[in-house]
Amino acid sequence: MDYLESLRARNQVRERVLDLLRNNGYLMTETSYFEDYDDFIKFSGRTPKEKTVKVINNLGNIEILRPDITFNIVKSIADKYDGSPMKLFYDSVVFENGESSILEKRQMGAEYIGNMSIEADLEMIHIAKDILRPLGQTIIVIGHTKYLEGLLKGILDIEVKRTIKEIIYNKQPQQLNELLLSVDIEEEIKDKLRYLVSVKTFDADELSSGYMNADMKIALSEMTYLQSQLKERVSFDLSLLSKFEYYDGVIFKGYYKGMNRPLIRGGRYDKLSRMFNKEMPAVGFSLEFDDLRRISC
Repeated sequence: MDYLESLRARNQVRERVLDLLRNNGYLMTETSYFEDYDDFIKFSGRTPKEKTVKVINNLGNIEILRPDITFNIVKSIADKYDGSPMKLFYDSVVFENGESSILEKRQMGAEYIGNMSIEADLEMIHIAKDILRPLGQTIIVIGHTKYLEGLLKGILDIEVKRTIKEIIYNKQPQQLNELLLSVDIEEEIKDKLRYLVSVKTFDADELSSGYMNADMKIALSEMTYLQSQLKERVSFDLSLLSKFEYYDGVIFKGYYKGMNRPLIRGGRYDKLSRMFNKEMPAVGFSLEFDDLRRISC
């Protein structure tokens, strides 16, 4: 494929995604390439600090070239938000330290701000499915952070909680079992944690038995609703976690056959705006455009 043909194919993929977002009522937004290092680290979750590209501003403060655009969007519109729903999308780049150079990765994505209903989550998942549909063999995996967070409320040791989440994020059932044998936790909680990392299907009845609290009930209710609305190319997994800690509800990842990393990742992040003294419910996703383009072309 020569350069012009490659460029034409790339533009066709890009325009297909942009048209899909515009047709669903989303407007393009632009934000700064820079983020305050300390602010971002509070919500960076599992993003390795050494992967962030750091710079020093003229005041001597550390900033980073953004590794994530959602955080930047919330920060930029917090003081402008008046409670009205906002549908935004972006088409830009994020940055990461590679082995020998700084990597620029093109990301596209959408954010639905000001709507706290499960229908907004459903809309995001439908758009993600529509983006992936032309690729053929894809699947959206859906989870809910409130189930695991609710379950972990029964554990007082913060370090044990952190370790459990890391083990579950990395899908390591043997390591989880070894840890649970060595810590003092209610047996019902241990049983549910083991079940989460071993089960391959979503069974609301099984998940609702034994230890339960309000957050876990919310998660099961919303997952059950989504399951009733989404019939194909989806699976449900309450052990699903994100590398970003700001998600606090429905989360999802979209995969293409043979790829071990998601093309699309997203979810609900209602609490993130509190960092900027706002109550701003929101749900969104990011799309790894370079991966999508390689598969599509």
